[in-house]
Amino acid sequence: MFHRDKRTLNNLLNRVEPDRRIGKSRFWDLKRVTPLLQSFDERSVSTPVKTRKVEEEVRRLCLQNDYKAGILVKRSDVCESLSRIMGRLRATLEQKLLNEYPSAVAGLEPEQARVYGRRLFDEIVAEFKRAGEEWKS
Repeated sequence: MFHRDKRTLNNLLNRVEPDRRIGKSRFWDLKRVTPLLQSFDERSVSTPVKTRKVEEEVRRLCLQNDYKAGILVKRSDVCESLSRIMGRLRATLEQKLLNEYPSAVAGLEPEQARVYGRRLFDEIVAEFKRAGEEWKS
């Protein structure tokens, strides 16, 4: 008669109040719902699968737009950048702490060693700041 399966009919009839109920069964007057059932277009029904598909399409487009706008970056780009930054910082720390610091403070009084250590600390912090500049652009 309507050439629709039971699930499709139930989906559509859920939008219409039944004429009567007996237990869990629902009954509609066929004359009243026939125009609705005949005009029904399955493409207009939002099923969970269709909804998820549309949501995923919107999500994909938002990610593409964010990437084009520079808001979103690839994880591999971040890892590469961090490796480059940390390599420079590691080299600076190794040079200053292992090579320069011991010979510079040898024979100094604790207060003088502390002043040199503070100067070294400031140089390391400045290197961190230079590394952070890479993320501003």
